[in-house]
Amino acid sequence: MPDAPAPRGRPADPTLDATVRDAAAAELAERGWHGMSVERLAARAGVARTTVYRRYGSLHGVLLLMMGDIYADVPVPDTGSVRDDLVALMLDVVRAWRDPARVDYLAALAAAQRSDADLAAAYDAQFRTRRRATIVMVHRGVERGELPAGCDGELLLDLLSGVVAQRVVLNGAVLPDSFAAEVVDAVLGGFR
Repeated sequence: MPDAPAPRGRPADPTLDATVRDAAAAELAERGWHGMSVERLAARAGVARTTVYRRYGSLHGVLLLMMGDIYADVPVPDTGSVRDDLVALMLDVVRAWRDPARVDYLAALAAAQRSDADLAAAYDAQFRTRRRATIVMVHRGVERGELPAGCDGELLLDLLSGVVAQRVVLNGAVLPDSFAAEVVDAVLGGFR
């Protein structure tokens, strides 16, 4: 059996995604979704426009890359306790949201979704994938008797994440690590 032909051209730069993602986050924060262009993004990233088109297809493709990274570094814990799982999750979230570029990007993305149905649908798909992974923690808590049967896991997770978003995105707070346990204890108190 003959060997597969070697790929043509230069090998893909392993740092390209990070470079383009950072440039896109800065463009999005400065100009908003409707002010972005492939030309400005490429210039800011120090790459050719054709590189952006070949690698990502469009600005939507770049935003999809960024969306995939929003929750990528937040693992789903399994400590054996729903409280400890949620505290570990929220601690990772609180720490991730200390990055000002991430906060700016999320705020700009939220604004862009209101006027772009395709972007909103893509974000919703990413969010739903992540939510399916995290809702498992609530189901485990119900199975162990830590939460009542019929507990609305979606509401529980919305309350946790909503408080962080309110404090960080809208109020500009930098949350201490201790906030993770405080918010989990307050929310769980309403579900027990």
